[in-house]
Amino acid sequence: MANDMVELVARAIHDGRSGIPWEITIQQDLAYRDARAALKALREPTPEMVDAGRAYFDGDFSPMHAENCWSAMLSAAIGEG
Repeated sequence: MANDMVELVARAIHDGRSGIPWEITIQQDLAYRDARAALKALREPTPEMVDAGRAYFDGDFSPMHAENCWSAMLSAAIGEG
């Protein structure tokens, strides 16, 4: 499952910068590396993201809950959770 998100991001990165089909490109490793780096950069939510997460749960939900949830979801996507 974790590799699914990395591959989705890798393909999006590749498609955004290359006209060569994913299946035949020799740059898949580069796209995977860039995808992992992008997902790691997203690991820490911005204050606005924390506020949106808190508003989504509407209630007794602290900013730490949103931060921990976001971090855990990204860690799982990267394959580190």
